[in-house]
Amino acid sequence: MVKTLLDKNEIKILLNGFLQEFQNCINQSSEPTVSVFEKYLDKHFLIASNGKTLANSLVSYFKEIKDFQKRYSHCEIQLNKEEIVCGDHAFACYYQADLTTQNDQQHKIYMMVIATLENDKIKTWKQVTHENSDDDWSL
Repeated sequence: MVKTLLDKNEIKILLNGFLQEFQNCINQSSEPTVSVFEKYLDKHFLIASNGKTLANSLVSYFKEIKDFQKRYSHCEIQLNKEEIVCGDHAFACYYQADLTTQNDQQHKIYMMVIATLENDKIKTWKQVTHENSDDDWSL
């Protein structure tokens, strides 16, 4: 296992590339290929959301993308670049996704991510998500 140290600008480039490819996959009607993600994700990429493992390899993650593509017709991701926090082999970030379902319902999802890096690629991605709602959570 070779871990490398990327600086904040390199992490931003990696993160932006990954999120852009994800967005492109959802917004295109043609079927995407795994190869577009090999540049950004480790082959043993693990992704978990709200404590549930979604995929434990690049291949299984790609199946998740295909399922996501069936549910949503459009995705626009907005990364808050000011809130990227970098460590030795990890980063944390916050972003939102504006999603349109296949039947034109709009959803706004907010995500906080902690990710680890290995060999200049994203190895793990653990996120907590919540959807915008009319609930008042203020104290």
